[in-house]
Amino acid sequence: MIRRVLVIIVLVWTACRSLPLSARPVTECRPDMEVPQRDSVSKLDSTVVSASRNLSLIIPGTGLQSSVRTELLRRAPSLLGNSDPLRFVRMLPGVATGSELDAGIHIQGTEHQHCIVSSEGVPIYGASHLLGLFSVFIPGHYSSMEYSTLEHNASRLGGSVEMKLPQDLPERFGGEFNAGLISAEGSVSAPLGKKSALLASLRKSYINTLYGSFLQLDDNAFKYGFGDANLTFLFRPGEGDLVWADFYTGMDNLSYGSYENGMDVDLDWHNLMGALHWQRRREDRSLKQSLYYTGFGLGMDVRHDFFDISMPSDIATAGYKAAFSMKRLAVSADLALHRAHPQRVASEGGYFRQRSPNELQRAFEGAVSLSYAILDRLDWNVTAVAKGQFFHDESRLSPYFSPYVSASRNFGQAGKLSASAGIQRQFLFQTGLSSVALPYEFWLLAGKYSKPQSSFFAQAGYDLDLEGGAWRLSAEVYWRELRHQLEYKGSILDFVREDYALNDCLLKGDGRNYGLSLMLRKQAGQLTGWAAYTVGRSLRSFDDPGYPDIYPSAHERIHEFNVMASWTSGKWELGGSFVAASGTPFTAVESMYVAQNQLICNFAEHNGARLRPYIRLDFSANWYIRRHPGGRGNGLNFSLYNALGRKNDIFYRINLSDDRRFSYRSIYYKIMFLPSLGYFHKF
Repeated sequence: MIRRVLVIIVLVWTACRSLPLSARPVTECRPDMEVPQRDSVSKLDSTVVSASRNLSLIIPGTGLQSSVRTELLRRAPSLLGNSDPLRFVRMLPGVATGSELDAGIHIQGTEHQHCIVSSEGVPIYGASHLLGLFSVFIPGHYSSMEYSTLEHNASRLGGSVEMKLPQDLPERFGGEFNAGLISAEGSVSAPLGKKSALLASLRKSYINTLYGSFLQLDDNAFKYGFGDANLTFLFRPGEGDLVWADFYTGMDNLSYGSYENGMDVDLDWHNLMGALHWQRRREDRSLKQSLYYTGFGLGMDVRHDFFDISMPSDIATAGYKAAFSMKRLAVSADLALHRAHPQRVASEGGYFRQRSPNELQRAFEGAVSLSYAILDRLDWNVTAVAKGQFFHDESRLSPYFSPYVSASRNFGQAGKLSASAGIQRQFLFQTGLSSVALPYEFWLLAGKYSKPQSSFFAQAGYDLDLEGGAWRLSAEVYWRELRHQLEYKGSILDFVREDYALNDCLLKGDGRNYGLSLMLRKQAGQLTGWAAYTVGRSLRSFDDPGYPDIYPSAHERIHEFNVMASWTSGKWELGGSFVAASGTPFTAVESMYVAQNQLICNFAEHNGARLRPYIRLDFSANWYIRRHPGGRGNGLNFSLYNALGRKNDIFYRINLSDDRRFSYRSIYYKIMFLPSLGYFHKF
């Protein structure tokens, strides 16, 4: 066993030592740059066919499309006893690794808002806990997770992550329970007669109890709590028919105090989703319909020595989806009614009081798609999609046409080549202070602030199975031209201005993403995993004359290398992961000075500097006390997050020291590496 443990360590450690990194910074920022207090300027330097036993977490699809088995996620490296689906997605090629304060899913250079994260096709607007470290999805409640670098069914410009509900009725009462050092979660399934069943899941955190003294960001403590609840009713009225009634709710609460800035922040946000799905299958045809409601709300309060600010926002969508397929033909319809309150600002201090309008946006969007497989053979497939869309806000109705075509050629043992091109459109925007999908970013509807987003895309992929399917080599190249993009350029200090207006804080422009992703995956045997490399650019240009050049997006990582490995034998399941990626861009302070007791900052080029390369190594081990057929059993989990103890930058900011001196330096979590012990039981 020790020898096999060393295999995983050697695989991950070899990647750690051999990877060349190039962040290509435009401006180099050094930590702890001090500024003297004087009135002068100081310069600042889809299906797998395999002859081998497949124990891989991933069921390969075409190109970089995959299906992940949630019951096997426990074998992937866990964090604080939690094996999370979205954190797993961030290890896949083409998906940018997020820092510890990045909740976004950035697929092939797109923004987080461009990726649809859903439960059985119903979008979840706030899909992350603990500022991106965990998702709202309890793995035991779902059967699988489907991932794609391209989403052409929903009105989004990027890829998709969809959690799939079970389709089989349980034969007996069962479930699973997991308890770590920050949270506990459990899922149960119970048959209700021969035609129906009930699934229920619950999760609650107690992170402040054990880790309260360690939850510090730059020596400033914060408190945090979250919880989730799922309830799903399954009913089979007849052969080939299945009905789901699905419900989800989740909540988060965070409070953070900064002694240096004299600022306290309280955040409360929540999700609510309810859906009714009906699926009918008859021989070579199928029909699925969904009626749903999904919503997200945020309450944010900032208290400072000189001002108080409140910034609530929310979004809600009620919709209907239908998809019909028969042989070569597929037809789908999607209708959605949106209601959104963009960020509403109320601020007051000693000499001012300011309230922005309580703006309510309403809009109705719809899409009808007709897909036909022009050529459908074992060696050739060509599919054309004609998609008509409309968007109706409070002023007008606008129609759009978004065609799409895909083709694939199967060369047998020589591999499979696929390509696609088309147009995508999106009628929702998400923006805010962070640009990394943190909860205080807010949603906008197209119309008043911008035209609908659009994208012309082209991508090609190649897949080659080796050694009878035990290994798979995948490659994908992509190109996206983005139109009508929004980026928030304001700061929290803008909210205390009497003339604050949201439109004045928005940058409007276009974008371009392109890159290459490579992945070598071992998908059979006791040792499975992959090594993946992605190189790409995510560029933006703006109409504002103050931003005349082309700039990298805030989440761009030019180079990224990932290794994931897992090994299972007997009572042991071991996992390891390694990531090394270029630092993300940010706008640095070029110079600053103090005049009349006021700190004045001059900023360098927009997103012209980069954080240091992000490097992290994680390990996880599961030991079964008892293990039974069918995956049942109980055991212990040990995990080590950031085993290298690297201080990965989160962002740069201006700090005020105890001796009243200013400095400009990077901020990172105080915890260098994070061990955890957990208990799991599946029955």
